[in-house]
Amino acid sequence: MSKPFIYIAGLMRTGSTVLQESLTCLPYSFIFHEPRLGEMCFDIKDRFMVDLPVDVKGIMQSSTTVKRFKNHAMLELLKYVQQIGVKEIRPIGWERYLTHFPDAKVVLTARDPRDHFISMYGWVHDENGNQKKPFRGGEFNVQRVYNEIVRDFEGQIALSGYTTVIKVRYEDFVTDPSVLRELKKFVESPIPEGSGDIGGFLNGYAKRQGEHDIHGGEITSKRIDRWKTEENQELVARANDYYEMMTDYRNFWSY
Repeated sequence: MSKPFIYIAGLMRTGSTVLQESLTCLPYSFIFHEPRLGEMCFDIKDRFMVDLPVDVKGIMQSSTTVKRFKNHAMLELLKYVQQIGVKEIRPIGWERYLTHFPDAKVVLTARDPRDHFISMYGWVHDENGNQKKPFRGGEFNVQRVYNEIVRDFEGQIALSGYTTVIKVRYEDFVTDPSVLRELKKFVESPIPEGSGDIGGFLNGYAKRQGEHDIHGGEITSKRIDRWKTEENQELVARANDYYEMMTDYRNFWSY
């Protein structure tokens, strides 16, 4: 008998990947990495499905809607795993997920806005501070980051009215082992104690190899309070500006 469907509604760079990995362990469970099914497409890289059976991967490639995913891909997936879910960093189309999975367990993630901003900065800039890729299609600056993340946060607010929601702050998750135990109990995870592959989605992924090297396949607290030790004081000032702007977010998440 399958376990409840999991929908992780993270915001980018809030530790949602390590949380996703903590709930993924074949043959017990598999949480898909940002498939964007709620946006009526399927945009997941093969490296995030490497451990799935070949026939399942083929079916997933044709699952471009939540309805098709539930009625076709899941029938095959449930031959191999007990629990299935998705992790999205933009809650676009969350209504479609909950329409087809009304009993889903919803997990929301967040991070201290100052560390959040610094992490996003590192994601789009090179070591010399040059922007190496667009941020949501444009320039990386405090106002643009605020506008984009607040839009995603509004999706979290909407989801928070759902009856089976748990809120997980990154700082709590990486410092308090009881948070993971509570999370696994909430989603009714079938993963046995001590099982799992933290860091598996990062290991071998060149763009994120640095993160895997830092954490070494474990849940660590090495990336909290970055704003306190960041040498680039101009960046810290921008992170503090972002923090001050995120009033509703801070109130919702108790930052």
